[in-house]
Amino acid sequence: MIIFNLKKAEALLKSGAYSNRFVLTYFPIYIIFSMILLYVDVEPLKGWKLVLDIYASVISLLGLFFVFSINEKRDQKNFLDRYFVLGFVVFARLMIFSIPIVIVLFIILKFVFSQEALLNNFWLEYSLTIIIILVYYWLLAQSFSMVAQD
Repeated sequence: MIIFNLKKAEALLKSGAYSNRFVLTYFPIYIIFSMILLYVDVEPLKGWKLVLDIYASVISLLGLFFVFSINEKRDQKNFLDRYFVLGFVVFARLMIFSIPIVIVLFIILKFVFSQEALLNNFWLEYSLTIIIILVYYWLLAQSFSMVAQD
């Protein structure tokens, strides 16, 4: 299982020298992360929170369609294999990179705002979420462009 080495994952998918078992190792992890993310926030959706959750979902669907269209314009092969493997590696790398940045941002903002205001800052949370989603699909699209041959 490749966790952080994006170039290795891209090269393996590009060569086609992998088994279904290799791809299958990523699928349960994807399902588990999806389930965790669905149940982390158990508050009922209402008002702006509902609107922004719908907005984040639309961005994710558009990102998925964008990545799919890159695959279709190129070689039209193994979309799900590429999506699960590259998606996991890109996600792992993005989280490793994003978590320290978010922590530093919160420390800096803690000096400007009270800690209570930071913890209850709805707009900051959603802005960061939208930025991370956009960066994720942009990085995933770049990987798909490297793997899918013309």
